[in-house]
Amino acid sequence: KGIATFTTKFDLRAFPFDSHELEFVYADTKHSISSQAIDYDGYITLPLDEKLKSKVLEWNIKGNYANYEAIKYYDKYDYIYDGIKTFFIIERNSSYYVYKVIAPIILILIVCWSVFWLRTDQIESRLTVSIVCLLTLIAYNFVIDENIPKLPYLTAMDQIILSSYFFASIPTILSIYYVNLADKNKLHLLNSQKYIRILGPIIYFLAILIIMYSNINKNPSALGTMKIFFG
Repeated sequence: KGIATFTTKFDLRAFPFDSHELEFVYADTKHSISSQAIDYDGYITLPLDEKLKSKVLEWNIKGNYANYEAIKYYDKYDYIYDGIKTFFIIERNSSYYVYKVIAPIILILIVCWSVFWLRTDQIESRLTVSIVCLLTLIAYNFVIDENIPKLPYLTAMDQIILSSYFFASIPTILSIYYVNLADKNKLHLLNSQKYIRILGPIIYFLAILIIMYSNINKNPSALGTMKIFFG
């Protein structure tokens, strides 16, 4: 009897569409494997009751039973001990990030690209809308950074936000560019706006799909439901 602390390494590249295997390793490190062995009944089940599942906030525990198997435990001196490993899968409840982060980001990008429906001479209105949208995306980045550690690699969410920065800055740059074209009376080039207002959102959604595919395809830590679409 007692309280123990267990650690598990997480691969967060698929965040927020990630799942992880929680492992609990038990071994008798006072007696070597030659003097004492741990035996267990292979027919016993380890149920995961609802009380346990309710304590793991923001996560869904997959299945109703934990798995277990016999292992050989090696300490830092390479001594071998007999042990047992129990493990089960937890899946991140990604609906929070889909509805409260990704969906608003897409809505902000749509508003940002709507500046191409304004007249070219309304440069102040165009810049106001596009810059406010860009600042809103930056604020969303701070919200996400509070939920995950400082990682040496980019997660799927990081790549989505960075690509959103890029597409949110394009309307500002193009608005200034088209004003210069209007001043030079290059009216034939101004007609390209009606194509950009459609192609921009299409390219953005394709970029999001590529990001999702590259982070989820063949990634063992990705959600099983997401692998069905991108695996």
